[in-house]
Amino acid sequence: MKLVAVCISVEVGDPAQLSAAVISDVAKNHGYGTSLFERLMQAGYPVKMLKTQYRMHPEIWDSFIP
Repeated sequence: MKLVAVCISVEVGDPAQLSAAVISDVAKNHGYGTSLFERLMQAGYPVKMLKTQYRMHPEIWDSFIP
């Protein structure tokens, strides 16, 4: 059997969620306050955003938004 290398990565994330709490200015200056998902987006990797929020049940959502 011949093995074939495949270089594909699928990342799932939400760039609108809160970023990491970084206290150190040195860490902030090195980008540790930016998530991997945000860095990949900034680097120009293709991104496909969902149009529908699938995590929340509609009844939960409706209780927050009248």
